[in-house]
Amino acid sequence: MKKILFILLFIVVNTFSVKVQGRISNFYLDNGMQVLLLEDHSQPEIYGAVMVHAGSKNDPEDNTGMAHYLEHLMFKGTNKMGTTEWENEKVYLDSISDLYDTLHITTNEAKRNGLLLKINSLSNTATQYAIPNEVDLILSNIGSENINAFTSKDVTVYYNKFPANQLEKWLTVYTERFRYPVFRLFQTELEAIYEEYNMYQDMPDYVFYQDFLAAAFPNHPYGREIVGYPYHLKNPQISAMKNFFCKYYQPNNMTLILVGDFLATEAKSLLYNTIGNLHNDLCDNTTVDETQQRMDTRTNLSIEKLKENRIVTTQQTTTKKGFLSYQILNADHNDAMQLELLSYILSNKSKTGMLDKLSNEKKILDAQTSFIENVESGLFAISYAPNSDNQTFEEAEQYLLTSIDSLCKGNFSDEIFNAVKMEYLRNYITEKESLRGNFYIALNLATKNIPIDDYAQQENYIRKISKNDLINTAKKYLQANHLIFRSDIGNKTTEKLSKPQWGAISSQNAVKKSLFAEEIEKLPVNPIKPKILDFDKSVKTIAYNDSYTLYCAPNPYNDIFSLDIVYNYGNLQDSTLIYAIQYLNLQGSKCISFDKFQMDLQTIGAKMEVYSTDEEFHIHLSGFEKDLEHIVQICKDKLFNPANDETKIQNLIQEKNYNTKSNKGYANYWGYALLNYVQYGNRSAYLTEPSMKQLKKYTGKQLLDTISKALTYDGYVTYTGNHTPNELLTIIKNSYLFTDNAQKGERTLRPVQNQKKSRIIIASNKDFSQSNIYFYIQSKKIEGKDKAISSLYNEYMSGSMGSVIFQEVRELRSLGYSAYSYFTYDYLNRRPCYMLAMLGTQCDKTIEGCEVMQELTTKFPERPSKFEIAKEASIKHRESTYYTFRDIPSIIKNWKEEGYTQDPRPQEIQWLKEANLDDLKNFHTQYIANRPLIVTIAGDKTRFDVRKLKKIGKIKIVKYKSFVKE
Repeated sequence: MKKILFILLFIVVNTFSVKVQGRISNFYLDNGMQVLLLEDHSQPEIYGAVMVHAGSKNDPEDNTGMAHYLEHLMFKGTNKMGTTEWENEKVYLDSISDLYDTLHITTNEAKRNGLLLKINSLSNTATQYAIPNEVDLILSNIGSENINAFTSKDVTVYYNKFPANQLEKWLTVYTERFRYPVFRLFQTELEAIYEEYNMYQDMPDYVFYQDFLAAAFPNHPYGREIVGYPYHLKNPQISAMKNFFCKYYQPNNMTLILVGDFLATEAKSLLYNTIGNLHNDLCDNTTVDETQQRMDTRTNLSIEKLKENRIVTTQQTTTKKGFLSYQILNADHNDAMQLELLSYILSNKSKTGMLDKLSNEKKILDAQTSFIENVESGLFAISYAPNSDNQTFEEAEQYLLTSIDSLCKGNFSDEIFNAVKMEYLRNYITEKESLRGNFYIALNLATKNIPIDDYAQQENYIRKISKNDLINTAKKYLQANHLIFRSDIGNKTTEKLSKPQWGAISSQNAVKKSLFAEEIEKLPVNPIKPKILDFDKSVKTIAYNDSYTLYCAPNPYNDIFSLDIVYNYGNLQDSTLIYAIQYLNLQGSKCISFDKFQMDLQTIGAKMEVYSTDEEFHIHLSGFEKDLEHIVQICKDKLFNPANDETKIQNLIQEKNYNTKSNKGYANYWGYALLNYVQYGNRSAYLTEPSMKQLKKYTGKQLLDTISKALTYDGYVTYTGNHTPNELLTIIKNSYLFTDNAQKGERTLRPVQNQKKSRIIIASNKDFSQSNIYFYIQSKKIEGKDKAISSLYNEYMSGSMGSVIFQEVRELRSLGYSAYSYFTYDYLNRRPCYMLAMLGTQCDKTIEGCEVMQELTTKFPERPSKFEIAKEASIKHRESTYYTFRDIPSIIKNWKEEGYTQDPRPQEIQWLKEANLDDLKNFHTQYIANRPLIVTIAGDKTRFDVRKLKKIGKIKIVKYKSFVKE
């Protein structure tokens, strides 16, 4: 087996690495900007990003959260973009900046309130010149999707996906974004930051994790929250933000990343003529130094090395949990890979690690490893949960420490060592299959400054790693002192940021365009030719018998297959199925133990995943093509002849008990469970799932009989790989996965409740700082052209930062960090469609939030300029989107079930081109207007006046146990 594994690794490495080396290029522009280009011609799209090598670690000590806040404000435009009259607007913005400087040093509360009112007044005046969200509107107009940004400890990244024929426009817009940013609409974005901060405070595990990082990195910015400290958030400075921008947002501290459908040789000339000319006009240094060296933004702050083992105990979570961590100081890229392999030996997705076995044997409830790799230092961490309330932290931690000791002494088998290398390499290969995967690879390379040659040789390096190499690395890092950070059951009081006492900002220029936007529209663009799926050529369909059909597509990228075997039997037919699958996943077969079954699969780079939906029972298999028949056979043995180790029922009980306690502390869990209660009543998944009392009564035979029953139903197979359909058919027939007398599945959806009157359902929890609010309108079934119009409606209402919901709710009124709406339908039209909107807002904004969202959803918000942008975006999305090769079989299967005989997108594009604003208004009238509105609120009702909601409908207060079965 070792020789076979070595040969397989050698083949994989030497065929794949050549492809990577030919597609990635790295160079520098004259202004010092790094460029990373990765060609991927699988879809007519490009992921573009600008990475600034400064993150929260670079925040000023008296202005934490600066990097993150600046990320938000970089969407507000420049002195050319987002404004109608810059010179007049600048007068007011300068005055606002001065007032924030005064606010920053003012401690008297009355004086602060007076300053805030002045800021609010000037902000309203300044908006007469501002064009809100024009950055997003311009990007949307060229067909951009996923327009977003993120701030990490080390970097800040601005990115989106766009059609491949829009590269010149995208580069022109991004060049302008970083030339002279203007921090307009500062007030409303500050409130959005408040909302984001408060949202995190309603997540007990997030707060616990942040406290752990603070203990792991004492007196170092890696120990701070990225969003910043509350005191600093309440005392922002625009002038300090400008200084931060001028210090770090220089071309020689940026990396431009392009991943997608372009030719690097052709892209380079565009780069030199656009972003290669970038210099920061906002700052004093307006000349470009063509000899600039790359900026070094490392803090060079030393991490205080642990002098002894340290234990910190808190009481702040709904269940007992903890972290065991080791400091990783000065690790190079090769050490980082070895540490990741060591983490796999402890825990991995195949459940073959040392800690996985401890959990499976009920010695601890759960333990997962993670390697937190920052640029300047990191952590090798294990998150864990004691087995029960009776197991002490010390008992659980001893198991973890023994496992770490085994790593350092080399007390792990050659089998697990080779198996995790195979899993690592398989992940390395499959990550490159998608445009998105390649984009994240490029981000990782740029963030960690990994040389392209090193990355191209990564598989060769991994192949050469020996067991002794890992032992030495373990000794180097994991024999040092450690930190244990525990939380017993309790509740931590965190500071919440209250709603500022100022008025909303009015929008006066939402329909206007800047001269810059008009110039972008005039740039010539070659039309893009959509990639259309040919039903006969893209997927081969073959019948097993009258009950099962196979949908097969080729894999043009590698030798890893994916096989999904689906039976038409789901949770709606038997709610026990959820636990039956969990039980099955802990079993081997009657011939092979669970540990050996998992190891056998992992050793050959294979996976078996079993899961269910309301309608279906799924078995997902994947691995290398040469092992397909073997993988199908051993997985079939487990399915049809499973072991029945009834001690594993206790694992299910412990996990359910843990999840039940943990979920109860999350506002978003309450919110979504309450929505499901309104939609489905007593048939909600949160109420039909077996209770703890029921689970304790199950026998192993009862659970496995549920699996056996599911396997008697009809279904289908989707396959992506390099076997022919007939070869696959033979393999499946020889494995006897299907019966000749299959029962016909109902394929019904969860039945919805008929909504007759508008009403409000409230579930209150005094610990929540935010209200999770859903707005639900039940509609009717949908046909033909209206499906395309519904997607246009969704783009118009909530498709981007320039959409109606985002602008009205977040941009102008600062009513929430999360706000969206969408209209959805079942692709087979088995039940009525519905409109769903969501708002996450501070509890004291609940009433205003409900009023605004009610207005926007029940009455059509007519915005002609936004319609044209939404229309263009919807058309361009369809023209440039091509499905990943692994999704094609299921996509075509679903289209055929809908009655299509060819790719429906060309017809949808034509409908969208013909659509006008009246079509959207008529859609709203037909499907949404004048129908009952149901509002669900999960929050602290003591912080808003419930009576004011009566104008929406009848109010009902419910308790947690009414909509969640425990």
